[in-house]
Amino acid sequence: MTDPSPPPTATERGRRFFLFPPPDEPGARMKMIVGLLAGMAISGLVWGVLFDRVNGWVLLALIGGKVVTAILCLTAPRSRPLGQGLLASIAVGCWIFLIKLCGSMGGVGG
Repeated sequence: MTDPSPPPTATERGRRFFLFPPPDEPGARMKMIVGLLAGMAISGLVWGVLFDRVNGWVLLALIGGKVVTAILCLTAPRSRPLGQGLLASIAVGCWIFLIKLCGSMGGVGG
């Protein structure tokens, strides 16, 4: 019989999951959902309230603010799932923007 292989070391595990290792702590999935929902709420609020006054600064503040906050969260291991949720909310925010844009073009071409 052969001896079972030893468990992987920390560096071997780090190679498999270079950027986003799987969460080890309980509640990590909930943190990601909170980050996603918070980012969606911010996008919905901005696109719902400021849609008529959208310019480059609003886009920069919304998307740039989410990216910077997500990167800061990703650097801390305990808040990494929150940052992942914020990054995912950028894509959802784009869908919110497109839905709002298409809804505002109702009378065109009629």
